[in-house]
Amino acid sequence: MFRKNIRGVVGAIEIVLIAVVLAVSGLVVWRVVDSGTEEDNAANVEETDELMALPEDITTLMTFEEVEALATEEIGDAAIVDITVEQDEDVTVYQYRLEDGRILRFNAQNGTLISQSQGEQFSSGEPTFRNAGVTVGMEQAMMAAQNHYQNNYQNQAQNQNQNRIVRAGLGYEDGSLVFQFTFADGAEISVDAQTGEVIDAVSGTSDTDSGEAADDTSGNGAGSSTGASQGNN
Repeated sequence: MFRKNIRGVVGAIEIVLIAVVLAVSGLVVWRVVDSGTEEDNAANVEETDELMALPEDITTLMTFEEVEALATEEIGDAAIVDITVEQDEDVTVYQYRLEDGRILRFNAQNGTLISQSQGEQFSSGEPTFRNAGVTVGMEQAMMAAQNHYQNNYQNQAQNQNQNRIVRAGLGYEDGSLVFQFTFADGAEISVDAQTGEVIDAVSGTSDTDSGEAADDTSGNGAGSSTGASQGNN
């Protein structure tokens, strides 16, 4: 009888110890996952912090089409996969990724080639700008993105500098050609390159997807027509 009681006590202790071990393990896993999420968010904020704001007046820049016309020798017959616009000190840079893997960086003010490097070649089935039918210029798309930011995220910005655009891009997203604008606070807003409408937006402070464009983006087509064929190849 005494031995049975001992076994019962030992069994109960074992159960308690197992429960404690499982609880501690779960806590460790949760902390690791949570830490990873915090590190990802911190990395995103750090990346945007390192980027310089693009000029507020981009009418001083050459259009994508104008740069491409000057760079026919450098681009050759390769189709364009995507274009990224960033600020490097006092120079605005257009970075072209081509289907043959080449990466060309041009001065957006005068169209001169800054650098050329070789990246990974893209698959033949990947969409390119060739015959893409781009009808919206970057100026009009940027205006739509800024309006959407002001109407939805302006109150979340900690200071006025956070509503500045630090990166712009033109590429394919879910089969559609879109402009994507990244703001200093990490917010990302996508604008359809054919309609000029905001089709997707993510807050930089809460990372909450706002989904389809709301009524606040109506009238975006009233923007300037400067560079209306910008990005077309």
